[in-house]
Amino acid sequence: WQAIDPDTKSGKSYYWPKNGNVDFISYYPAGECWFDINGDASIISASATVAGNTNTTNLMYADKAIGRTYENSKDGVETLFHHALSQISVIFNTAKDNDGNGVDFEVNVTSAKFTAINTKGSLSMGYTGTTGIWNAPKVWTADAESTADFPMTVGKITTEDKKVIDGISVLPQVLESDNKLELEYTVTTKYPKQDPVSEKLTASIALKDLNVSSWELNRKITYTITIDPNGLNPITFLPLVEEWIASEDIDIEL
Repeated sequence: WQAIDPDTKSGKSYYWPKNGNVDFISYYPAGECWFDINGDASIISASATVAGNTNTTNLMYADKAIGRTYENSKDGVETLFHHALSQISVIFNTAKDNDGNGVDFEVNVTSAKFTAINTKGSLSMGYTGTTGIWNAPKVWTADAESTADFPMTVGKITTEDKKVIDGISVLPQVLESDNKLELEYTVTTKYPKQDPVSEKLTASIALKDLNVSSWELNRKITYTITIDPNGLNPITFLPLVEEWIASEDIDIEL
């Protein structure tokens, strides 16, 4: 007994068979089947393009509900969904805005971007046993020819956090040497009774050299970039990663 209806909002009702049981494979968004389902072989094959620094695409799949009947599903068929993409946020701030002795600092980020991010790939997963839990890899198989830079608009930053990317979806991928955070910024030092002095600076950081070497399925990652206007301290990073219900934060000090 089998029924496939990608539109759960259609108002159609399906009824339990009198004999036997039903397996359910669920995905989101409804009506946009971004993967092929081979129910007999218990394999999901997916492909997707996830591009742009404002992308909020959300692709999800649920554990396979196996052997369901009216008797064991009276309260509803449980469908535990997992995110098939990664989510990235970026925060900028400064370590200080003055030195405590009358000298003020102003930091203006004129250019910021992630480079050579994979935007297209494929995903294949199956399962063994009777749990219905898919054997999902940590990352998608990326199309090496499909990459793009993800620019950010930052501008003036202060000691208060400035979120410039708020939860964009990205293709789960291994971070390679060409995946970098590249920055151009100006530090202006304002002395009492003197003309301000401005210095243009750049930074290029390989993302894989941080403690997060890949953007994995169902992970939320936050990069926090802190610029020290004194220029005496090195850039530091504090990446945090956790399941989608949590977050991983990466602190970067310049």
